[in-house]
Amino acid sequence: MVNHVTKHVVREWYWQRLSAVLLALFLPAAFCLTLCLRAESINYAQFMDLMQHPLVQIWHSLITLSFSLHLWIGIKIILEDYISLALRIPTLAVTSVCLIGVTLWGLKIIWWISL
Repeated sequence: MVNHVTKHVVREWYWQRLSAVLLALFLPAAFCLTLCLRAESINYAQFMDLMQHPLVQIWHSLITLSFSLHLWIGIKIILEDYISLALRIPTLAVTSVCLIGVTLWGLKIIWWISL
């Protein structure tokens, strides 16, 4: 018999794996782009033109959101397993506020380039 807790754990497992697959697909291309920039096969102006393209901005936004989701689920599971209930709620609250702030900051950087 499947109870509510089991469904919750399976859902977290599913989202953790989905975000890992997205990161595995997206991050190699980002590293290749960085290597091209470091090897000077493209200059800074070409790089900025590429970064201002809407599809690249959407792609980077997906990487940022996937990373944040993956990080949140991992941290949440670790905190639920190893921290007592009295400390768990405040720790989860502080962690979620920090993670939301960093995610919004990353999205601002990605979309601010085109302004």
